[in-house]
Amino acid sequence: MRKLKTPQFEPNDGKIAPNWYAMLKDSFRKEQEADYTCTQIIDPPQVVQLNFRHLDKVTINVRDVVKPRCGTAVHADLARYKYKDWLVEKTLSANDPYMPSLSGTIDLFDIATNTLWDTKTTSAWTFKWKSRFEDWENQLNVYAALLSRHGFTVKHLKLQAWLRDWLTKDHFQNKADGYPRDDLHLHEVPLWSNLKACKYVARRLVLHDRAQKLPDDRLPECTDKERWLAQEGYAVMANKRGKAINGGASKHHPDMDSALVFAQSQKKQDHYEYDPEAKKGTLYIKHDPGGYKRCQSWCYCKDYCKQLQREKEAKLCVVTS
Repeated sequence: MRKLKTPQFEPNDGKIAPNWYAMLKDSFRKEQEADYTCTQIIDPPQVVQLNFRHLDKVTINVRDVVKPRCGTAVHADLARYKYKDWLVEKTLSANDPYMPSLSGTIDLFDIATNTLWDTKTTSAWTFKWKSRFEDWENQLNVYAALLSRHGFTVKHLKLQAWLRDWLTKDHFQNKADGYPRDDLHLHEVPLWSNLKACKYVARRLVLHDRAQKLPDDRLPECTDKERWLAQEGYAVMANKRGKAINGGASKHHPDMDSALVFAQSQKKQDHYEYDPEAKKGTLYIKHDPGGYKRCQSWCYCKDYCKQLQREKEAKLCVVTS
């Protein structure tokens, strides 16, 4: 059993109900069965090790954990439903004498159909941009390898996603570009051979085990891909909604000129006027400086990251606090 560090929380500012505050504070596990979980081994070693070492020194606002806590609540509710030939919320482990131990908790394995199901509470735009597909494929195939180790045959990987921000109007505006058709979206995940999955697991375990022996300033650096690098760009915003038009990802408008052309096209369609001062009922253009989105919003221990400190000193990256 591995003890885990948990963050400190800012005091309740009086704008959150006390029962919600208590629930959100209880969002972090205090221990895990193995050296690593399936989710941890697919994450960057630097992120995992910094959490192991420094998470208890970090102070966060409970609002920062609302989205993952909602996902946990959905999983807890689904776990109530158990039928014959179902493995529900089953924790599996692998212990080899010369490797770190590994554990993972599957959402649902249907023995009758040899189908492994996973549930995600996420954004509809995740599917439009396919931004998490690789991580999900890695994770589910690691689970499949664990099931195989315990004598089960996996033939299908399926992901059931609840899209918390799905909107009908966004579907009609973006359905040709891959926006999901409804807020319960089924996603088929490619299944690897057992050999490929086992090799991947072994490689990741070795990578994390080596990182565990290194000091903070020698941890393997996260790649741009692992840090969710977003390019600089421009989004056309609707002032009356406060949202980007047509999804508005900055990659659609790499420069001001193309953003202006798009804004003028929307003027005819939606009866907008382009106004640089963003008055009510108008369109305006918002500059996105880009940068490393994981470092900006999703890395609790970024203040202890030596890679980020080196880059800030050299002014090589854009990260806002």
